[in-house]
Amino acid sequence: MNRYIKAMEIGLANEEKGISYINLVDQMQNELGYKFSYSAELTFMEWFNSNFTSDMVKMDYYNNTGKLRDYQSKRDGAKVNHNKSMNADIIRNILSVNHFLNGEASKQYLDYLELKESRIAAIQARKQSNFSIGIAIGAILISSVLGWYSIKIAPEPPYDVKVIEDKTRSKELEKENRELKEELFKAEIMVKVFEAKEEKTFD
Repeated sequence: MNRYIKAMEIGLANEEKGISYINLVDQMQNELGYKFSYSAELTFMEWFNSNFTSDMVKMDYYNNTGKLRDYQSKRDGAKVNHNKSMNADIIRNILSVNHFLNGEASKQYLDYLELKESRIAAIQARKQSNFSIGIAIGAILISSVLGWYSIKIAPEPPYDVKVIEDKTRSKELEKENRELKEELFKAEIMVKVFEAKEEKTFD
């Protein structure tokens, strides 16, 4: 994460009681995992002086750059003369006072969070859109394959017609046919018997 974004995040989290420059830098270096170089801290001090305020002190960065260097040298363990040591103590006292993130910097941080959330939402929407497109393409491909397969297995004209014989019905018809023949045979015999009786009667 960018160190200025991290500083605004920490500053906004401490908006009730404020935070000193020294504590801010210590927390930033712990969370970011690296130590500021000499030049990097000088530029950060300038930014801090513009974006954090205190009702107790206000450091004139441009008129105190020499004192800031004396402070850094003494803090880092370098040997400094008496005057430089006094300068360092003055700056240290200023940087030990709690400061508060000002309104403009707070708005910049909130704008950053809003932009970050918008980007995340856009990425998620794009993933969802790609997923939906993938499903649609898959459905089209499956439909095409099934259509091709149905054409492939369809019989070519003249179409082959398979007649499935219903053997059960055939047996029933045969039985009915036999019974009908038997009835006709019986009727024929009865007719002959009746005719014979009539002939005898007339004789």
